Amino acid sequence: MVVILALISGLIFSCAFSPIAFWFCAPIAISILIFSLQKLPLARRLLVLYSFGCISNALVLHWTSTYVGALPWIILTGLESLFLLPIAVIFPLQKWRYLALPSLWVFMEFLMSHLPFGGFGWTRIAFTQADSPYRVLASLAGAPALTFLSVTAGIALYKLSKMEVMKSVGIFLAISVLVSITSTTTGSSGEESIGRISILGVQGGVPALGLDFNARAEEVFHNHLAQTYLALASIDAKPDLIVWPENAVDVDPFKNLKVRSEINTLVTRGKIPLAFGAIREFHDGYQNVSVLWRPDTGPDSIYTKIHLTPFGEYIPLRNIARIVSPLVDDVVDFLPGKALTVHKVKSASVGPIICYELIDDSLLRRVAAKSNIFVIQTNNATFGTSAQSDQQLAISRIRAIEHHRNILSISTSGISAFIDTDGNLSQKTSLNTADYISSRVELFDNLTIADRLGSWGEWMLILLPCPIWFIVSRMKRVFV
Repeated sequence: MVVILALISGLIFSCAFSPIAFWFCAPIAISILIFSLQKLPLARRLLVLYSFGCISNALVLHWTSTYVGALPWIILTGLESLFLLPIAVIFPLQKWRYLALPSLWVFMEFLMSHLPFGGFGWTRIAFTQADSPYRVLASLAGAPALTFLSVTAGIALYKLSKMEVMKSVGIFLAISVLVSITSTTTGSSGEESIGRISILGVQGGVPALGLDFNARAEEVFHNHLAQTYLALASIDAKPDLIVWPENAVDVDPFKNLKVRSEINTLVTRGKIPLAFGAIREFHDGYQNVSVLWRPDTGPDSIYTKIHLTPFGEYIPLRNIARIVSPLVDDVVDFLPGKALTVHKVKSASVGPIICYELIDDSLLRRVAAKSNIFVIQTNNATFGTSAQSDQQLAISRIRAIEHHRNILSISTSGISAFIDTDGNLSQKTSLNTADYISSRVELFDNLTIADRLGSWGEWMLILLPCPIWFIVSRMKRVFV
């Protein structure tokens, strides 16, 4: 029976992620999980947690099997589910252990986001909360704050199911007060824009979805070129910047004279700089880069992707990985960048974030410190029409709130959109279509409390709640 409950809660938990995206499913699932774990011995608690993890991860991450087969998806599901097992230790929940649960969950997600090979924190609870009433708290202590609050809300729902109404109401009231204070504080702190920039984002599409889309690299380039000329002829005002996605120029524009000439013609004719994703080729490997190309002067700033995608842009443990999938031999290891670079266009400092880097908390904080707008350049062609692009957009919405930056998320074939500092979408494209979006976007250079705290915000959520409980409980004994 409890395993069935675990599977039900895992199913409900997966519904919090896109494309269903019912944020409230996360705390509901956690309340059911708590109920199923409370009276079990340790061995069965481990089984329940692993069952919960397997069903939820399998459903959320099914897109990873789109073109590479089921085995990598099954292995990833199994490995990610292991991170939940330490939660079994603190059950049954009572007294201080109620506070230990959200702290431990945040810690579990910290480990998931760092281990192994730089981690894979895609299924963090925080990334389901873009529409929750407490999403503003991401600006206070980052994405970990949303995880902490979601688990706490799950505890409140569990308390309500046990008819402990006052405790449940008290938890929800505390969350509401915290949200109100945060909203009031951030709303009155003088966070005025320092200017505006008009951006045209072009989603050119690919000839065909799949792993070999870049075999037709020049065709992908010409798709974006043609769509850009169409967009410039259609919009009323000339933009300050044109942005293309990751892999839009999958031939080295520094070596391919024809591509270089066509880029020069585009930017010179319109007198508009172009920021695009490209591949650079060196004698010892490739680099995934974001390039700003100016009229008349050509290439200017170049950002090289720092956080590479394991098993996508490089293969850890290649000999072992080859057993899992023969496709690993099609992957040439890329060279990581070492320094952050922003693109300067008028008063804008454009922080480029390339695809997988979006889930790296520390890197996003570094980008926020140097920029006043984010541009997320991504390529979703390798995941077809799966939920991957929707889920990535949900993560981008949380990042907009967390760092108080307007965002352009631009894809080759996925879903592109402008996202404001409250995490709201505008100018959204459809999946797997050639299209363009254009907007005049405000620039912000303030740092949120989450940015200023850095990783300390996460560690305070992990380390402080239980000691605070002990201090408060001891003081009650002394004074009551």
